[in-house]
Amino acid sequence: MAVMMCSRRGCDRLLSVSRVPGGNPVARNDPEHWAVVFWHCASCRAYFCDRCVTRRVLRRPVCVSCAGVLAKPDIDALLN
Repeated sequence: MAVMMCSRRGCDRLLSVSRVPGGNPVARNDPEHWAVVFWHCASCRAYFCDRCVTRRVLRRPVCVSCAGVLAKPDIDALLN
């Protein structure tokens, strides 16, 4: 399992990068410290856990750092 950190200041959650459907079981069983759902900003290249993605424009999540559009990351690209 690859591990990344949420980019939002003050958030200590780790991001579990895994091809396992539903996410890595260790991360899934500890949601206070791990996120199996996270987003990527193509503009500033930051990654955010599901709890930090709170701002939305027209139902699409936007980056809390630069207001860029967020998308689900390409897991295969992250693991290669």
